[in-house]
Amino acid sequence: MLELAGYVKIRKGFAGKMPRTSAGVTVDGRAARDGHLQTLRDIAGG
Repeated sequence: MLELAGYVKIRKGFAGKMPRTSAGVTVDGRAARDGHLQTLRDIAGG
């Protein structure tokens, strides 16, 4: 769901024969998080 929204990027591959999955936050994901945190701060009065 977060990947479909463009908030995270999932990469799947192999390290030798072992599956390897990594995830990273995108620029849009960071902006959404920052906006959400600011809204929570505003609600909390700080």
